[in-house]
Amino acid sequence: MYAGELLSPAAKHADFVLPLTTFAEQDGTFTNHEGRVQRFWAALQPPPHARPAWQILGVVIAAIEKVAAPGGAADAFRRVAELFPEFAGLSYEVIGSRGAPLRERLQVAAGAGTSAEEA
Repeated sequence: MYAGELLSPAAKHADFVLPLTTFAEQDGTFTNHEGRVQRFWAALQPPPHARPAWQILGVVIAAIEKVAAPGGAADAFRRVAELFPEFAGLSYEVIGSRGAPLRERLQVAAGAGTSAEEA
C-alpha cells in the first residue's frame, strides 16, 4: 500500500495507492511549539480521489474497532481528545479561530520510538 500526496517510484510497486490531500486541501489542527492547538482550513480544492490522512486512518480504525468512522475533521479531533489526556476538554468549538492551549505540555523527545539498543 502507498499513501501519499504525490506519486513516487514506491507507488509503482504498491498493490493499493491511496492519494492523500495536502494540508492546504483539508481542514485540521496543529499543535505549535508552545503547546497551543490551532485550526486551519482548506485553501484549495483537492483532487477528486484524494482524501485527508485522518479520514483514511479513521476508516481503517473504525473497521478494526467496529465503530463509526469520523464524519469530519472535528470528529477525528474529538477522538484524539478522547485518547490523549493532553487534548482532553478541547474541541473545534473550544479551539475556535484563535486556538487554545493544551491542558498539559506534550512530552515528545527527538527520535522517539525504537532506540538503537532495542533494534
